[in-house]
Amino acid sequence: MDYFDPIKSVHPERDVFAKEYFSQLNRVRVDIKHYGLFPDAKQWARVAETVYGHVSKWCSEYLGVTLEMLNESALLTNDLVKKRFLAAQETLNMKCYKEALELVGVALYEVFESNAALRGLAVGRPRPEDAIKLAAFGVHANDFLALQEFLPEVRGTRENDLEIKWTQEQYGHPGNWREETTRFCLNAFLDVALRIQNAQWIPGPAHFHALYEFKVTAARDGVEVWNEVVEGDSPAERLFGLRKKKVVVKVLNKGEVLRGHISPVRSSNDPLRGLLGPRGPIEAVFVATTVPEEFLGYVAISDVKITCVPRDSEVVKKYFSELTEIDWQPE
Repeated sequence: MDYFDPIKSVHPERDVFAKEYFSQLNRVRVDIKHYGLFPDAKQWARVAETVYGHVSKWCSEYLGVTLEMLNESALLTNDLVKKRFLAAQETLNMKCYKEALELVGVALYEVFESNAALRGLAVGRPRPEDAIKLAAFGVHANDFLALQEFLPEVRGTRENDLEIKWTQEQYGHPGNWREETTRFCLNAFLDVALRIQNAQWIPGPAHFHALYEFKVTAARDGVEVWNEVVEGDSPAERLFGLRKKKVVVKVLNKGEVLRGHISPVRSSNDPLRGLLGPRGPIEAVFVATTVPEEFLGYVAISDVKITCVPRDSEVVKKYFSELTEIDWQPE
């Protein structure tokens, strides 16, 4: 009964339909609960059907949907997600279970893509670390992992299209495309979407290589950049590089710059020992350059100064324009 006055305040032009009927029903409820007085069986014989009809009329008038259509999907705030979820429901009713699961996957992809608080979540990949992230929002981990196992992988392409991929040898086969599994996936999806749709944005760390590249500056004239050509007649010599020939591919003068990616080369007297991991100090770096030209080569660490500079990309320009050049700190 507490709902009638608020509805009237929003729609003052008319009284709420069947208010008097529910007032009588409420009095009957009070009489049963507090006084042990039972109602007239004939008068209230069809109370359930009558109430359903009245509530349906309210839903149509005030919400624009019938009571039969009303479910938790009405709480979805993303119109595209809601549209795809409803399409999945209709496809399920047509017994097209594979297609319904694909629509659920596409809807979940949109949920992940539009969410500012969670990053790196993928559709169709049952990863425990993702379940742990969502558990903080009240998502049941087992249900989420099962949902991911039933769904195909959904990925965006450079053309902003979506790619749907089933892995037959795992779970992407007709044995899993059934009514009960599809219905479970719709319910599990709805639970996930509703719990995380209003999650507040939180900052996330940006990976170093997404923002920076390396700048190699010659510290003197005549700095050699070289490659190594493996020589030898025996398979062992060729495999372990026991005989190498140094081939200079570029000479840098003081102040000349190469930009790109570098890989440290550490000293090791024993080639076999070097296979087990880094040993000794950094003697050189292997440079894969992008500016001013593309080539590969080694350069001695003592002949250059290495710094980290912001990448020349739209993302860095738009969101990280305050970044400056920093010193390289090798591990």
